[in-house]
Amino acid sequence: MIAHRGASLLAKENSMEALIKAAQMGSDAVECDLRVTKDLQYILFHDGDLKRLAGLDRKVSDLTLEEMRHVLSMAGHTVATLADLLSTYGERVPILLHSKLERLTDTLLELLLSSPVKFILGVTNVRDVALCRRYLPKEQILAFMPKKEDAASFVEAGAGILRLWENWLSEIGMQDVKKAFDAEVWIMSNHPVHGMNGSRASLDFLAAQGADGVLLNDIALGLAWRKERTTCSRND
Repeated sequence: MIAHRGASLLAKENSMEALIKAAQMGSDAVECDLRVTKDLQYILFHDGDLKRLAGLDRKVSDLTLEEMRHVLSMAGHTVATLADLLSTYGERVPILLHSKLERLTDTLLELLLSSPVKFILGVTNVRDVALCRRYLPKEQILAFMPKKEDAASFVEAGAGILRLWENWLSEIGMQDVKKAFDAEVWIMSNHPVHGMNGSRASLDFLAAQGADGVLLNDIALGLAWRKERTTCSRND
């Protein structure tokens, strides 16, 4: 069970509160997003602009960290930095860091690995997968593949986890992917009714299909679902 943007239905998404809360609730990993501001500050922020959270049609890359903080505070939001994460996050649960940078660098990876925080690196291109593989075992590299057809190239570059969207499963069999590649398969909840929150019906389906992990917004629901299944299995 991977908490998407932290416990994002219980606290502000990508905030330190949301990340720590998700870990303490019992998540197996806590996902957050990494971007960089105009003044080259790494922040934990999902969107490429501020339209959704602050109603401002400006790109993150066009604003400084202080400008981001000011605009978001006016809309009731805060912004956590990578420095905040490295200095504040003391949980044993790994952080799935979804890089939304143009490219990763050796300097950044060395910084991450010098901290006590355990990371799984989520990347969107094979170039970054190859770079990550120089520092991490494949089990700590997740492919946020743009297309389902990209699986082979990401695995060849060194990814040990493949992220599929839930709606892709109508076109591609999860078991086929698991048989074809030496990689785990994690599913991003993406239901036409429940969206990224997830649902018990979807979790039942994904478990039956053999998913190794599920990313969802409603981590409380996911953890309750797993507890119920574990209890039923023990009673049986």
